[in-house]
Parts: sequence; structure tokens; C-alpha cells
Amino acid sequence: MEITSRPNTGHSSLLTHIPQLTSSDAVETDNILQKHYLRVQQSLMTVVEKQVEEIETKFSEQEYLLKKTNANKELMGVELYGTKIQVGRLNNNLAKLGEKIKISESAEKCALLEKEAVDRQLQQESKQKKDVTAILQDKIQKVDELELKVKQLTEINTAYSSDLKIQTRIKNKLKKELEIAEQKRRDFELDLEEQKRKSESYVNEKKEVERLLSGQKIETMRAQDTIDKMNKEFNSLNELNKTFRKKWEDSLGAMESRDASLQTVQKTKSQLESNLLDAENNLRVCKLEKDEFQKKFREKELESQNQAQLIANLRGQLNGTEGKARLARNGMVESQVAESLYKQELEKLGKNHKIVNEELHRKNLAISELSNNLERLKVEFENKLRNEVTEKTAKKEQTIEQLAEAKIKSVTKEHNRDNINLRQENAELKLKMKNLEDQMHSSKGIYSNLKSKYDEVHGHYVKLYEEAKQLIYALERKEHDVNYLKSKLLETADGGDTSRTLNLSILKLQKELNSSNETNDHLQTMWLDSQKDNLKCKEELQNLSQKYQTLQTKLGITDVVKNQTFKQIDEIKQESIDSKFESAKLFNELKKLQPLVDELKQKNVMLERQLTETRLQMEENQINNGTSSQMLKTEIRRLYQDRQTVVKSRLKDEKCTTVLERKYVLVKENYDKLKAERHEIQKSNFELRCRAEDMEKRYNELKNQYQHFTEVARRSVVDLAKGQINTKKPIWASFASTPAIGSVKSVDRPFGSAASTNISVKSFATEEIPDFDAWRLKLTSLKTERHYLKNENELIKKKLEDFVAKTNLLEKQVKDNEVQIKSNESFIISAKSQLENLTTKYNRAEKLAAYIEWQLKELKPNQKIDYKLVGNVEPSTQLIAALKMKNIEQMSNINFNKNFATSNNVVSGLDNFKLNQTPIS
Repeated sequence: MEITSRPNTGHSSLLTHIPQLTSSDAVETDNILQKHYLRVQQSLMTVVEKQVEEIETKFSEQEYLLKKTNANKELMGVELYGTKIQVGRLNNNLAKLGEKIKISESAEKCALLEKEAVDRQLQQESKQKKDVTAILQDKIQKVDELELKVKQLTEINTAYSSDLKIQTRIKNKLKKELEIAEQKRRDFELDLEEQKRKSESYVNEKKEVERLLSGQKIETMRAQDTIDKMNKEFNSLNELNKTFRKKWEDSLGAMESRDASLQTVQKTKSQLESNLLDAENNLRVCKLEKDEFQKKFREKELESQNQAQLIANLRGQLNGTEGKARLARNGMVESQVAESLYKQELEKLGKNHKIVNEELHRKNLAISELSNNLERLKVEFENKLRNEVTEKTAKKEQTIEQLAEAKIKSVTKEHNRDNINLRQENAELKLKMKNLEDQMHSSKGIYSNLKSKYDEVHGHYVKLYEEAKQLIYALERKEHDVNYLKSKLLETADGGDTSRTLNLSILKLQKELNSSNETNDHLQTMWLDSQKDNLKCKEELQNLSQKYQTLQTKLGITDVVKNQTFKQIDEIKQESIDSKFESAKLFNELKKLQPLVDELKQKNVMLERQLTETRLQMEENQINNGTSSQMLKTEIRRLYQDRQTVVKSRLKDEKCTTVLERKYVLVKENYDKLKAERHEIQKSNFELRCRAEDMEKRYNELKNQYQHFTEVARRSVVDLAKGQINTKKPIWASFASTPAIGSVKSVDRPFGSAASTNISVKSFATEEIPDFDAWRLKLTSLKTERHYLKNENELIKKKLEDFVAKTNLLEKQVKDNEVQIKSNESFIISAKSQLENLTTKYNRAEKLAAYIEWQLKELKPNQKIDYKLVGNVEPSTQLIAALKMKNIEQMSNINFNKNFATSNNVVSGLDNFKLNQTPIS
């Protein structure tokens, strides 16, 4: 009974401490020992089964936790790659910012040059104004002198003329005309005073603009300093990123060395068992296949990287095309908007492609994990008991095969779904292509119809213009005939019947003249309406041509997208076929491994000691996994929150960049328009100078005529002083009686027949009668000249008003440039805030990576781990990160709202400028 007193010594103690019995009691002792041995064996088997079940549950939990940690590691790598992409985008944005600042500096230089040119023009125009005022003052003085002389002459004419009624009528007309001239002179003086005031205000405003420009220069210098600081900070960030990459690579190398050490330990354990040589050979074969699979996977990764590079090149080309398109006309803005939309679609397709690649990567990892699980199961099968454990292992193999088949089916289903979605997108793109082609055909038809209508209208208006010219020539001929008939009528005033007939003919001609004038006015209005219609048709044709170009660009973009989608679909199909082929290979390998499992089932007797060791290890791992799982959950939540904030900030940045690009295009277009208007103003100034020179020439001619008239009047006064009877000329031969330039009659003898020396009574009487016809012709010529001068003065006033309006437009342009500079400054501030956000995120990601590395080392402890690193970890709390992110988001929102408000103000100002812009006649 010594055996029953020690039941807790184990199976090995029972075998070693059996006593030696005699031959007489051998049978009884053998029976007792066999029964006792069976009982102990049964109890041990039950205990072992329970322990095995517990170990399996713990092992499954550990596998689940390890899968989670691997998934978290992958997500962390993806997020780090995302941060790298964001840093690259930020580099691109900074480069664009630098280009925009250079463009703004060049625009400021151009504005300064234009300002100097405008100042020169203003100085020249001020000089011209001074000259004109001096000329006007001289003319006013001369007019006063002429008025005095006219008064004197009128007094002489009233004293020495016979027909006082005619003289009084002439005097009244002259008085009225002089009063009108004085009123116009006063109005012109008032206008000159107003123009002087405006010029003074414009000089003051010019000084204010110079002050503002000096302030803007200082602000631009400050902005350049801030940009240099940003570049320095960005270089420091790049260096930190490099150090972080080195640390990450070192940590990965440590992890790989640790895994290699664990594999060496497992190999040493397997080498102790001589019966597991065959299994090790099979495992090596599996590893070789795994290496081949990894090589294929790396090749696929390289292919995906090449595709990403191709996409990046395409994006670079698109950016280049955008830069060229910005230099085009106003209609290309719509095409840029369409390109941005198609870019977003391309980015979506690229993201879908990346997601598919990531899913394939994850599935390949899952397959590799399944293969690792199979290897682990083999080791576990070696550690299990003889017969009962073999049945359980068979059941587990069946479940694993079912899971693998289910996963393979799910993978195939997901591939099919992706293919279906891509086909649907392809169909939608085809429908869009058809719609765009229909729009192209319709726009071509409309364009051809409008072109034909425009040609017809143009021909019709050309005909009307020629008819109007002919009517004008006919009117001029009729006016000449009327003047000729009037002169004849005045000559034949004593005739009876002839005068009546002439009066009737004159009345008829006047009626015809009035009717022809009315028709001429009607034709002029028709011609103006036709010109307006022509302008409208031209604008419609330009709009249609722009739409046609936009549709062509859209069709080209859709063709490119179509080809890319077809390529992506083909690649995804090939990848799905490869994955199916690999899954079939794995299934065949599982079938091949079944006889090995059967052999390993028979070799589990010698591994009972290892069960106790594994039990202790499992308990330790369970304790470590409990703590690490909680920490990983908290960090996963933090990472999700950070990811959401990154996505939000990215969307805001993209919106800000699109808005700023549109604003920049609009400002550039308005600047080109203002350049064209400035050129037109220069042309108009040149025309005004030419007209001023013509006016000076006319003024000199009038001056010469006036000198001639004064000499004639002086002679007449001298003759009066000598005597009335002995004069060669009559007394009435004054300034009013002299004939017009180009008349048939001579100056010395305006009326008659006093050639002979023998003066008779009749000749004396005719000499004493004044030449009223010459007076009338002279008065009509003076009236026409006065009317012409009035019209020229009105034209000068209109041109001055146009010049004032254009100066106001230039002032508006300067204000718009100031608003643009302010918007650029706000954009720089927003870029600074984005840089600060990225630096905080980068530091936080670095700390999280260190913390996760620490957790992984806790999950798999080893003798070579340095536990000093655990003390150097500085984890960040959720509250501090949330507060930082909220503050940064608020600042970015404020900057974005400011930028948006300034952009809206600029756009509204430009629209008002376009509406207020009137055509110059």
C-alpha cells in the first residue's frame, strides 16, 4: 500500500518508486498495480484534458490580441504614410505660395510703373489745361475787344446808314448772340474751376495711394521674412522626420531580431526530438513557398508604387496644364472648374484603388497568419495526448479548413463586388460621355445658325449704311441748291412773278429737306441699333466658342479617365485571379499536411513536461495581455480621433486653395482689362492733342481775319474823319458790310458799278446804298463758325468727363490690389496655423509610435530587451490633445472665414466695375 500514500508525485514518480515483490505475491500485486495504474491514468487524463482546454482558450485569446496588435500596427503605418503625404502637399502649397508672392510682386512693380506713367500723363494734361485756360483768357479778352469794336461800328452804322430797321434787327441778334456767348463763357469758367478742384482732389488721392504703396512694401518685406522662417522650420521638421524614420527602422530591426531569436529557440526544442526531423523538412518547404509568396507580394507592392508614381506624374502634368490655362481667356475659368471636378473624381478612383490594394495586402497578411496558425497548431498537436487529443485536433482542422474556405469565399465576393462597382462607374462615365457629345453637337448647330444670322445682319446693315451715305450726300446737294436759290431770291427781290415761283420752290425744297432730315435721323437710329445687335451677336458667338472649347476639354478628360478605369479594372481582375490561384495552392498544401498531422498525433506522449511550462507561460502572457489590450484600446480611440481631425483639416485646406485660385484668376483678368482700357485712354489723349493743335491753327486763322477786319474798320474811321464826300469808298463800307471769304464780290466794291470817272446821279445813288447781301453772308458764316466752336467745346467737355471716370476706375483698381494683398496675408497666416497643426500632430504620432513599440515589447518579453526604454516614454493625454486640436480648428476656421469674406468683397467690386463700365464714343 505504499503506492497509494503518494498520489501527487506525478506519472514519472509512479514509474520510478515501484517496489520489487516476491514470486509468491506476484500475481496479486500485478493486478492491484494495474488497477491502480489505470485509475491514476484516467485521473491524469481528465486533468490534462481540462488543462488543454484552458490552454486552448487562452491561446485563442492571445492570437486574437496579436491580430489586433498587427492590425493596429498596419493602421499606424498607413497613418504615418498619410502624414508623409500631407507634408508633401504642404511643400507643394508653400511652393505655390512663393510663386504667387512673386507674381504679386511683379504685379506691384507693373502697378508702380503704370502709376508713374499716369502721373506723367496728369502732369502733361495739367500743362495742357493751363495752356487752354491761357488761350481761353486771351480769347475772352479778344472777344471783349471785339464787342467794344462792334459797339463802335454799330454806332457808326446807326449814324450813317439809311435802313435803321435792318441795323436794329442786326443789333438785336448780335446782342442775343453775345449774351449766349457770355453765358457759355461763364459756364465754361465754372467747369474749369470744377476741374481744378477735381485735379487737386486727385493729387491728394495720389499722395494717399503712394503712402499706401509704401506701407504695402513694408508688409511684403515682413511676409518674406515670415516665409523664410517657415522654410527654416520646415527644414527642421524634415530632419526630425528623418530621425523618426531611423528610429522606426531600428525598432523594426529589433523586432525582427527578437522574432529570429524566438525561432531559434523553437528550432533548438525541435532538434532535441529526433522524431520531428521530417516535420522540420516540411516546414522548410513551406517557408520557401512563403518566401516566394513574399517576393511576389513585394513585386506587387513595387507595381503599386509605380502606379502611384504614374498618378503623381499625371497630377504634375495636370498642374502644368492648369498653369497654362490660367494665362488663357475668361472663359477658361469654367474649364478649370470642370478640371477640378474631374481631378476629384480621379482622386476618388485613386483612393478606391489604394483601398483595394490595402484590402489585398490585408488579405495576404491574413493568409500568412493562417499559415502561421497552422504551424502553431502542428506544434500544439505534438504537445497533446495520444488518442483523445487526436480526435479533437481533427475536428479543429476541419473547422480551420472551413474558416479558410469561408475567408477565401468572402475575398472572392469582395473582389466581385469591387468589379461590379467599377463596371457601374464605367457605365456612368459612358453615359456622361454621350451627354457631352450631344451637347457638343447641339452647340455646333447653334453656333452655325448664329454665324449665318450674323452674316445676314451684317450685310443688311452694310447696305443701310451705304444708303444713309447716299442720302447724306443728297441732303448736302439740296442744301447747296437752297442756299443758291436764296441768294438769287435776294438779288431778284424786286421781281414779281419770279419771286413767287422761287418762294414756292424754296418751300418745296424746305419740306423735302425736313423729310430727308427725318429719314436721315431714322436711319442713324437704325444704324445704332444694328451696331448694338452686332455687338450682342459677337458676344454670343464668343460665349458659344468658349463653351465649345470647354466641352472639348471635358471630352479629353473623360477619355483619359475612361482609359485609366479600364486599366484599373484589368489590374484588379488579374489580382483577383492571382489571389484565387494562391488560395487554391494553400488548400492543396493543407491536404498534403494531413498525413504529417497523423504522424505527429502518435508523438505527443513525450511532451507532457512541456505542458506545465507552457501553462506557466500562458498565465504570464494572460496577465500581460490584459494590461496591454486596455492600453491598446485607449490608443486606438485616440488614433481614430486624430484621423478624423486630419480629414477635416484636409478638406478645409482644399476648399481654401480652390477659392484662392479662383480669386487670383478673376483679379488677373480684371488687370488685363484695365491694361486695355489704359491703352484706349492713351489713344484718346493723342486724338485730343491733335484736335487741340487743329484748334490752335483755326485760332491763328481767326486772329489773322480779325486783324484784317480791324484794319478795314480803321480805314473806314479815318475816311470818316477826312470827310464823307471826297472818300473813294462809301461811309457804310464797314466791318458788317464786308463780304465773306470766297464770295464773288470784291472787298473794295461790294455792290457795284462805279468804275467810270464821270460820276452820274444814278451811280452816286447806287454807291450810297449798302451791300446787305454781303452783310447777310458774313453773318451766316459767323453763325456757322460759332456753332462749330460750340460743338468742339462740348466734345472737349465730354472727353474731360471720360478722363475723370477713367481716373476713378484706376483708383478702384488700386483699392482692389490692396484687398488682394490683404487676402494673401491672411492666406499666409492660415498656412502658418496649418504648419503648427502638422507639427503638433507629428510630435503626437512620434509619442504614440514609441508607446505602441513599448506595448509590443511587453507582449513578447525577452532577455535582450532593455527595460530602461519603458521609463523614458512620455504618453499624451486625450484632454490635452483634444484641447489643442479644438484651438487649432477654431483658428483655421477664423482664417478661412476672413479669406472667404475678402474674396467675396473682391468679386462684388469687380462685378460693380464691369456694370459701371460704359463704352466710349
